[in-house]
Amino acid sequence: MNDAIPILRVVCALVEHPEEPGRILVAQRPASDCRLPLKWEFPGGKVEVGESNAEALRREIFEEFELTIKVGASLTPTRWQASEDLVIELAPFLCQTGKIQFHLHEHADAKWLNPEEMKSLDWAPADLPIVGEWLDRKIS
Repeated sequence: MNDAIPILRVVCALVEHPEEPGRILVAQRPASDCRLPLKWEFPGGKVEVGESNAEALRREIFEEFELTIKVGASLTPTRWQASEDLVIELAPFLCQTGKIQFHLHEHADAKWLNPEEMKSLDWAPADLPIVGEWLDRKIS
């Protein structure tokens, strides 16, 4: 990757189901998304100027799903060259919530998945290494 290309800092949450450990909230990007329509991802978004990763995650998950989360340990960040002039650095975090019900505000769909169901989805490229790391943790 070219070092001169700007890097967009993005965070994502692996939100664990409050009553069924191992189940994680995943979301499907809207069909209108110009870059990755209908791809699946771990929910999150851009880190705004002056925000910590945890602050950005709490804000994004509340805006997108009306869920309040507790941000926990980080997983391995990934980088994906989204275009000739943009690299996305995605920082994943394990998160917890006390609610099962969520409300979609931006995504086409979202659901709680068991680890064995994750490989069946059409994932956004930056999320694929995170899926692998999550599954390695659950299998180990």
